[in-house]
Amino acid sequence: MAAAGSAAAHRSLQLSEWLLDAAVSGLDLATCRKLLSAVMWAVESNAWKGAAVWQAVAVLARLTANIVDCSNSLDKYRTVRKSNPKVREALAVLDGGEAVLLTAGFEAPRRTGGAGAGAEAEALCFPEADAPRLQRLALVNAKLQQLVAYKGFTGLARECDDTGGSTRSRHASAPGFRYQQDIFECSCCSRPINDGSDRLITKKHDAPHGEFRYECESCPGYHLCEGCWDRTR
Repeated sequence: MAAAGSAAAHRSLQLSEWLLDAAVSGLDLATCRKLLSAVMWAVESNAWKGAAVWQAVAVLARLTANIVDCSNSLDKYRTVRKSNPKVREALAVLDGGEAVLLTAGFEAPRRTGGAGAGAEAEALCFPEADAPRLQRLALVNAKLQQLVAYKGFTGLARECDDTGGSTRSRHASAPGFRYQQDIFECSCCSRPINDGSDRLITKKHDAPHGEFRYECESCPGYHLCEGCWDRTR
């Protein structure tokens, strides 16, 4: 009975996360389920490999972020060559990693039979000017980034008081941030950026919706909320 109850609770939490993803991304529930399931299967089925898994997930996060960050405007990021040493190692460690990329919208090029057929077969390509696919890729990238940052934490926070000197402490008592592990302030408007954990855990309709946090790669500690990011683009 305990095992059955645990399984039911796990399914309920999964559904809550899919619903939250759907609300944040604007995608339908079935699509969110498909994308998240592909990511989590790849991670959970390789969890026994330890730190190597997170390094592999970080590579996939970087590959998808390259396209998302430039809104799919740069050709050089649309082709992922599986012969690249880092990519090859990541896909070898993360069984199911290639399936994650394919589910997110990448395609395996059709074989042409020409001189470059071998090279084409060793690459995955993301279509140009495909807004729906970019939307899916953005959700997968957000989930990969979240997994890398929290080593498996995907928004299902536990209730505990570990504020100490963490980035969570300043706004930990603010409404809507009770269950959020780390809270970052927007460097532009100083508003705390909510990741949606409170809504996921409490299931309250009036809890804040989660939003993406944009972090500058060149300026440590510089973060933007969705609103400020949209205004600066």
